[in-house]
Amino acid sequence: MKNVFYLILINFFLSCSTETTEDKHFKISVDNATVDYLAKPEYGIASIGVSDIGISVSVHLQDIYNGYLNLGFNREGKLLGARLYFNGYGDGDYEYKNFRHYRSNYFNASIIKLDEKTKTIWFKFNGKLYADDNNLNSYYREVSGDIKANYDYGVSTNPYPSIKINGIEQYCRAKFNDKNWYARFEYESSVFTAEDPYKIKIHVGLTSAPNTNFTFENTSSSNYVKFYKFNTQTLTYDEFIVSGNMAYSYREFHGGNDYSHIGTFNLTATNPNNPSDVINITDGVFRNYQ
Repeated sequence: MKNVFYLILINFFLSCSTETTEDKHFKISVDNATVDYLAKPEYGIASIGVSDIGISVSVHLQDIYNGYLNLGFNREGKLLGARLYFNGYGDGDYEYKNFRHYRSNYFNASIIKLDEKTKTIWFKFNGKLYADDNNLNSYYREVSGDIKANYDYGVSTNPYPSIKINGIEQYCRAKFNDKNWYARFEYESSVFTAEDPYKIKIHVGLTSAPNTNFTFENTSSSNYVKFYKFNTQTLTYDEFIVSGNMAYSYREFHGGNDYSHIGTFNLTATNPNNPSDVINITDGVFRNYQ
């Protein structure tokens, strides 16, 4: 009976050893051409990093193509950004990016297991990267990954992403129904988005006095905050019905009619297509350029 027990115990430890050593992999696919970069490190350099605010994947595609694949995700596995770059060998360079609107909806990722004690992660992703990141009908490449490997760890000193317009820092942060939200992207001046479906547009009137509280609604044309949600059916943003207040404490002149402002805002936004979809936005702070 003891021999049977010890045999079971030995088999258990052997199975654990096999799972932690032989099962590691770093499989990356581009248009269904797959390479495991742990099994074939001579084919390229691949790494995955985990910080307190997100996950990054970087691959030098020396094997399939001469190029690079870089991806970033938040700690929930939602896509922040992805870029696939090919060297065209004299015929020009080729670049593909994630769809810029509601990007987390158009790219799948899952953190199956994250062990911070052993610094190992099992992470999968798949999605399309487009020649025109503003057009889902543009030419695309499909990428995917199945990564079970050790990761590098770095602690970010700034939890907020850096946004700049003409070299000037921009930001927009608030609480959506008491949950922290902050902008990561600004494709248009004073129009802020993140990985989710929401968009905020801020405007301060040219003659508006600082340290004054301005109320606004949808029809306001001078001082306002507009709120939108991306519609995956129409591929456009639905404008919500808003009412709220805003103020700015500082205005900086940049020449002509260009200014940046530092201010605050609060509002209630209601989906016109679904009155039960109400978002209370509080503790808003911003710096915009217009």
